[in-house]
Amino acid sequence: MVPETVAAVAALGGAAVVQAAGTDAWNGVRARLARWLGRGDGEREHAEARRLDAAAAVLRATADVPEVAGERRRQEEAHWRDRFLEALAGLSDDGLAEVERELRALLRHLAEDRPEGAAGTGIHVEGNVFSGIQSLHIGNSTVRHEYGSPESRP
Repeated sequence: MVPETVAAVAALGGAAVVQAAGTDAWNGVRARLARWLGRGDGEREHAEARRLDAAAAVLRATADVPEVAGERRRQEEAHWRDRFLEALAGLSDDGLAEVERELRALLRHLAEDRPEGAAGTGIHVEGNVFSGIQSLHIGNSTVRHEYGSPESRP
């Protein structure tokens, strides 16, 4: 499995948590992510759901303080990205591709459910997750990773 692919999929997972927290879609997103992270173990699934709820509560509590909210969103996204990195370890390429498809579909659904013009609603993922330049844009922050030699980049 290509490390950049794992990193890109983990970033999608972190983005899904932060984008969904505080929205009407949260309960469904929470259930899907907890089920996946729990990997069929009811106790683990329940523990993941509690962790997800704690993250959503922190994000909601800081949402009205812009200078705190942005940093807290970045922290939560990084935390959940790392949590997804742990969970993705050992997946086959096919398993990773399936998780990527599910997370992209979830993010598209979240973006479509937000009111047009609402603050912090945008998510844009671009680049080939297998090689080259990858970019993830969430709200007012952009993460860009470049892999390979400069000659191999588009």
